[in-house]
Amino acid sequence: MSVTIKGLIDRVARDLIDVRHVRWSRPELMDFVNDAISAMVIRRPDLSRTTAMIESSSYQVSLPADAYQILAVNHINQQAAQFVNIHKLNQLYPEWRKTAGVPVCWTRNELDETTLFLYPSPQAPVNVELVYSRTLQVASESDAFPLPEIYLGVVSDFVMYRAYNKDSQNPAEGQKAQLHLQAFATALGDKTATDNAKAQMILSSEGAR
Repeated sequence: MSVTIKGLIDRVARDLIDVRHVRWSRPELMDFVNDAISAMVIRRPDLSRTTAMIESSSYQVSLPADAYQILAVNHINQQAAQFVNIHKLNQLYPEWRKTAGVPVCWTRNELDETTLFLYPSPQAPVNVELVYSRTLQVASESDAFPLPEIYLGVVSDFVMYRAYNKDSQNPAEGQKAQLHLQAFATALGDKTATDNAKAQMILSSEGAR
């Protein structure tokens, strides 16, 4: 059975020793939960990844409304698509946006995370399967926790940081807030380092074939 936001808020309230919600209301804690989820997606966009198929007749492809960041293009019309740095395209082929043909490459502008570009520009509609990071928000306590359950403790640390930070003029509460913020940052940093090491091992094994 999946964990609900209600269960998460109950857990945090218990850890805050405020199960009657005298100091921190449940709506306030839910706001902190959404802030925690957003902070995690900013640091780890892959945590909210999803796959979508988009039909496009243009070289410019806009992501769905819930998109935060493009992560990858799996294929274009079932054909593998190669990522190309947009600055190289601009330098080597200044008129690449006007070139029509069968798209075999894709690129993006790092200042625009919700748009990608195909090269050459399609002469007919194409289906682009892409992976993107979504913005995530919970609206009700009955909602399921939207991240893998292994991150429950990490989210709890961020919520408790926000809760204690409310009284940060008190040095003891401010110290508690910073300890939970540090635990949040450390957990995400350690997980990122582990994932990077795992990816490097996979690349090394592929190179040995």
